[in-house]
Amino acid sequence: MAEPRSERAYEKHAWLIFFALGIVGVVIGLNGVFTGRPYGEDALVKSVTGVGWDELAASNPRFATYASLYIRFSSVAALFFSFLSVMIAWKSYRRAERWAWYAFWAIPISALASTGIILSGGVSFWDSSGSVYYTLVALPLSLLALFLPYRKFFPKRRARPS
Repeated sequence: MAEPRSERAYEKHAWLIFFALGIVGVVIGLNGVFTGRPYGEDALVKSVTGVGWDELAASNPRFATYASLYIRFSSVAALFFSFLSVMIAWKSYRRAERWAWYAFWAIPISALASTGIILSGGVSFWDSSGSVYYTLVALPLSLLALFLPYRKFFPKRRARPS
């Protein structure tokens, strides 16, 4: 009879990647909720409007208020998405519950989608935003956290003895 497969360190601790990405998201979300300012998005604001955030707020305070409310609203959504990511990583992903593996595909997919949206607006990659730079970190790390423990979530099936 074959011995049960032993868990490797990278399989055991892959959940920490999603946990850390979630904590970073919580911090960014809290910043947006409390400040209403675009976090790391100054280059994007300038690229789209031709002026920086402070200049935009001074020249068109009503639009700046609208944008600030939208940033706060989006930040609340990001905050709760990140908080859920932390909780799922801490409990279900660490326990290798298969649904959590599927759920965490939302992170690389949303990172690619948001980057695609920003870049489709005619913004140069290097003049873009903090969201694009976050993707440069979040995308490879989240894919690593998905594929390293793959066998923990989807073990090979053993042949049944005849």
